[in-house]
Amino acid sequence: MFRRTIKSLEDSIGGYLQEAQSIEASGVAIAISGIFLFILIRVLQGVLANSILEKKFSEWLSNKQISPGMEFKNFLLSISFVLVIIIFSTIHYSFPNLVALFADFPTHPDIRLASIDGVERAFDYAVIKGDVLFTAITFGIRSVLDCPRDAFCNNSLDCSY
Repeated sequence: MFRRTIKSLEDSIGGYLQEAQSIEASGVAIAISGIFLFILIRVLQGVLANSILEKKFSEWLSNKQISPGMEFKNFLLSISFVLVIIIFSTIHYSFPNLVALFADFPTHPDIRLASIDGVERAFDYAVIKGDVLFTAITFGIRSVLDCPRDAFCNNSLDCSY
C-alpha cells in the first residue's frame, strides 16, 4: 500500500514538473503576445479616443452650454483614486509587513526582484552601447545652447529677445 502511494506521488510530481517546464518554455510566446495585445489595445484606444473627443468638441462648438471641462464628481473621483493608490503604496513600501494582504502585492517578490534586475541590466546595456548616441544628443543640445546669438540674428531680423 505504501509503495503504491509513493509511486502515485512520484508520478504526480513528474506530471507537475513536466507542466512547469512546458509553462516555462512558453514564457517567450506569452511575453510577445502580451506586448502585441498591449500595442493593439493602445492603437484601438487612440482611434476611439480621437473620434470620441472630436465628436465632443464638435458638440461643444455648436452648443456653448456644454461644459468644456471635467465634471466636478469625476474630478473628485479621480482625486480619490489617486489618494487611495498613494496611501496604499506608501504603506506597502514604508511598512512592508504591516498588512498581510500586501505580502505578495502586486506580484510575488521573486518576480518583482527579477523584473527590477532585468530593467537595471537593460539600462546598463543602453548606457554602455548607447554612448555614441548619447554623445551625439549632448553635442546637438550643446551646439544649440552655446551657439552665439549673432549667428541667428542679422540686421533684417528682429532679435530683441
